[in-house]
Amino acid sequence: MQAIAFLDENINKTKATDPKDKTTLAENLAETLDTLNYFHPFREGNGRSQRLAMRLLAREKGYDIDLNPPNSLVVYEQYMKGTIDGNVKLLTELFDICLEPWTKPMKTNANPKSDETQKEPEDIVTSAITTVLKEGKMEISEQSTEESLKTKKQAQDSTDSSEIKYIVPNIYVAL
Repeated sequence: MQAIAFLDENINKTKATDPKDKTTLAENLAETLDTLNYFHPFREGNGRSQRLAMRLLAREKGYDIDLNPPNSLVVYEQYMKGTIDGNVKLLTELFDICLEPWTKPMKTNANPKSDETQKEPEDIVTSAITTVLKEGKMEISEQSTEESLKTKKQAQDSTDSSEIKYIVPNIYVAL
């Protein structure tokens, strides 16, 4: 439980960072990524989950970061080296270079009849990762690839095709 408390502390420290202090934000994101990577909580999809979690944490502070392999092989290689070696300094440098200002898109209500307040994707992912780590609910990553694809297809069929979907192993978030 001490390890989970340490991760919570890292996440809270990142969330409490002054958005104007990009260098400290980069350091805190790197420490959080390193800690989350050390846990390696999923059978598959750890890297994708971690990159999405870091992106969402950055967005909470008004920044965006794209660490995905098809978008920049150089960035992805530095990300991989930093996470494999546990090199927080290298990850800090990566975040410091790659963090870019982000403006939250205006939200349109796809369902005008709905008065429900939806959780922000950042809250959904953060709470999902925290729940998995705290409660040991590893079943979210236990689906077979075939079941996962069915779940993805169901999620796509049930949402507007114009919405952006972030995929965390077997957690589908539509913005």
